[in-house]
Amino acid sequence: MMSDRDSRRWLWLIMGLYFALALVYSVAVPLAETPDESEHFRYLQHIVLTGQLPVMQPVYADNDTLEAHQPPGLYLLGAALTGWIAQDPADNLPPNSCFSFDPDDDGRQHAYLHRPEEWPPQRGVYQVFQFMRWLDVLFGLGTVWLAYQLGRQVVPGDRRVGLWAAALLAFNPQWIHITASLNNDVPTTFLGAAIITLCIRVAQRGRVGDTAVLGLLLGLGFLTKFALLAFWPLAVLSVIRYPLSVSREPITDYRLRITDYGLPLLYQLLLVTMLPLLVAGWWYWRNFRLYGDPLMWDVTLAAKGAIIARTTPFGLADLGELLAMHFQSYWLWFGWLTVKAPGWVYGLILVAVVTAVTGLIYLLWRRHLPVNWVALAICAVGVAAIYASLLQYAQTINWTGYQGRLAFAAAAPIAVLLALGLYSVNRRWLGTAVAAALFALAVLAVPLIILPAFPRPHIYQPPADLARTCMRFAGGLQVEAVETATVVKPGDWLPVTIYGYGLRDTPRRELADTAVPQTVAARLIGRDGQVVVQADAPLSWSQGEIVSTTLSLPVALALPARGVLEVGMVDETGQWQAATSATGRVLAIPLGVQTVKIAPARPFSAEPEVVTAVNFGDLLQLAGYDYDATSQIVTLYWQAIAPMTADFTTFVHVLDENDQIIAQADGQPQQGAYPTSIWDVGEMVADAKPITLPADSGSVRLAIGVYLLATGERLAVHTAEGLALSDNRFILPLRRE
Repeated sequence: MMSDRDSRRWLWLIMGLYFALALVYSVAVPLAETPDESEHFRYLQHIVLTGQLPVMQPVYADNDTLEAHQPPGLYLLGAALTGWIAQDPADNLPPNSCFSFDPDDDGRQHAYLHRPEEWPPQRGVYQVFQFMRWLDVLFGLGTVWLAYQLGRQVVPGDRRVGLWAAALLAFNPQWIHITASLNNDVPTTFLGAAIITLCIRVAQRGRVGDTAVLGLLLGLGFLTKFALLAFWPLAVLSVIRYPLSVSREPITDYRLRITDYGLPLLYQLLLVTMLPLLVAGWWYWRNFRLYGDPLMWDVTLAAKGAIIARTTPFGLADLGELLAMHFQSYWLWFGWLTVKAPGWVYGLILVAVVTAVTGLIYLLWRRHLPVNWVALAICAVGVAAIYASLLQYAQTINWTGYQGRLAFAAAAPIAVLLALGLYSVNRRWLGTAVAAALFALAVLAVPLIILPAFPRPHIYQPPADLARTCMRFAGGLQVEAVETATVVKPGDWLPVTIYGYGLRDTPRRELADTAVPQTVAARLIGRDGQVVVQADAPLSWSQGEIVSTTLSLPVALALPARGVLEVGMVDETGQWQAATSATGRVLAIPLGVQTVKIAPARPFSAEPEVVTAVNFGDLLQLAGYDYDATSQIVTLYWQAIAPMTADFTTFVHVLDENDQIIAQADGQPQQGAYPTSIWDVGEMVADAKPITLPADSGSVRLAIGVYLLATGERLAVHTAEGLALSDNRFILPLRRE
C-alpha cells in the first residue's frame, strides 16, 4: 500500500511535469494557433480598451469578436490582471490567407502571420497574450490536483487511482495544448472538476458550508461557459441525496438513501439554485434584454451560421464522424484542428481507452473493488451530462462542434473513470504504464509534430504590401508571395522576388538519385496581352524549407500600359505545372499576381489644336483636344492633378443644333490599356476617341465628361475661373479645320 507521503511526492512530480510541459507548449505553439484563441483575446482586449462587454451582432463582419456570446468570467479576470499593460490593436496578428483547414494539408499550419515581437521578451499585445496563456496553465495545474482528489474520493483505500487519474489528465497532449493557450475551456475544466468534487462531498456529508461553496462554484461556472449549466441538475441531486436525518459524520454506507425532505433540505436547495443566480444571473438577464434569449443562441447562429451551422439533418454518418473526430481531437489534434499524429498513435490510445472501458464494465458487473459508489455515480452522471449537451449541440452545428475540447468540462471525471477502469484490469502497473506512454507522447509531440508544423526561428511573414499568391504546385512548392516593383520603364530591369515554402522535397528521378529540374518563371504581360519579357531560374528545396529567388526581367520597348506580372513553374518538358490554391481550387497558370505600370520611356507632352483648362473633380484637367477629320478621331489630352485610385471612363458626345446626341465614344483612356488609376500626378495622357459623324451634319458641338462606370456618377466640372458647368460636362464647338 502506498503511503500518504509517497502519494504526495508522486502528485507533486506529476504536477511539476505537467507545468513544465505546458510552459513548453505555450512557447512552442505560436500565439493564436489554437481554436478561437484570437477571438478570445479580442474579447479581453475589447473590455480593456472600451470598458464594456462586447455585444454580439447578427452580421459576421460587424463583430469585434466572434466569441462575444461567451460568458465574461475569464475575460473580466484577465482585464483586471492585465489592464495596466498598454496595447495597440494594430499589433493584433493578421490572418494567413494561405492557411487551409485540411488536416492532411502538407503546408504550414499557421492560421495567422507572426512577428518576432511575439517571442520573449514580449511587449503590449503579445505580453498580455502570453500572460493569459500562463494564467490558463495555472488553472490546468489546479485541475490536475482536483483529478487526484476525485480519484481519492472514488477509491478511498488506494491512492494509485487518484495518481493515475491526475497523470492521465496531465499528460494528455491535447489537454496540455489547450491549457497552454488562451481559451475559456481551461477555467471551465477547473470549475467542472471543482463542482464534481463538491457534489460528492455534499452528497456524502450534507454540510451547509460545502453546499454554499458548491452554489458559488456553479455561479462562477455559469459566468465561464454555458457547458457548466449541465452540472446544475447534478448539484440539486447531490443535495437531495444526503439523508438529513443521519449524523453529519462521514458515512460508510454508500447505497443510495433519501430519507428526509424537511426544511433543512430546502435551505440547501436554495443555496444551489439561488446562489448561482445571484452570482451569474445578471449576465443572463442582460442577454435576455439585448437579444430576447438568455443564451443568445439565435444571434450567435446568425453571426456565425455560414461557418458553423448544420445544413443537413444529423444522421448516422454524422454520428460516426463525430465519434472519430471527437476521439482524435480529445487526445491529440493540434493547431486549428489541422495538425494530427500518425494514425497508429490513435490506434494505441484507442486500445488503452477500450481496455479502461472494459475494466469499468467488469467492475460494475462483479463489484470486486472497494469503490465509493456515490462518488463513482456522480462522476459518471457528470460525464453523461456533458456528452448529452454536446450531442444536442451537434444537432445544430456542423463538424466544428465535434471537437474533443468541448467535453473538457468533464475532463477530470473522465480521467478518473479511465483510471478506475485500468485499476479494475490491473491494480499494480497498468495505469502507470499508460500514463508513462502518454507522457512520452506529450514530450515527443513537441519536436516531432508541433515544431515542424510551426517552424522556427520564425514563421515567415511576408510584408503586408506583398501580393499573397498561395499557389501550390504539383512539384511540391508553395509560392506564398511575390515582391516586385509597381512601375517600370522600357530599358529598365524589373526585379521579381518569389517567396516559397517546400511542401515536400524536390522530386527525384525513380531510377537515379538526381533531382527532377524545377524552374520558376515570371513574365510581364503588356498591352493587348503581349508578353513584354519573360525570365526563369532553376530552384530546389527540401520539405519545410523557406526558399526565395529573384528574377531580373529586362523590359524592352513597349507601349505604356497597366501590365500584369504572371508567375508559375515549368516542368522539365517546358510545360506549366498545375497548381491549386490553399483551399484546393485549381488555378489558371501562369497566375497574374500583381499589376505593374509600364510607364512611358519619356514624359509625354502635347500641343493641342484646341486649348482648354477645365477641371474635372479636382482630379483631372482637360488641356485640350485635336480632331482628325480623315479618321474622325477626337484626341483628348488629360493631365492628372491629384492621385487617383479609380479607373474613370471618359466620354465624347457629339451634339447637333437641338442638343441631341448624334455620335458618341465612351471608354477608359487608350481602350483601357492605360487607366487613370495608374497615372502619376502631373502626367499627361492622350485619349483617342473615334466618332462617326453623319454625312449631313452641320455645325456640331462636343460634350466631354468623366464618370465611374459602376455607378454612372460624373465628376463635377469647373472652368478655370471656377464656374460650375451643368450636367457635369464641358461643351465646346467641334473645330473641323
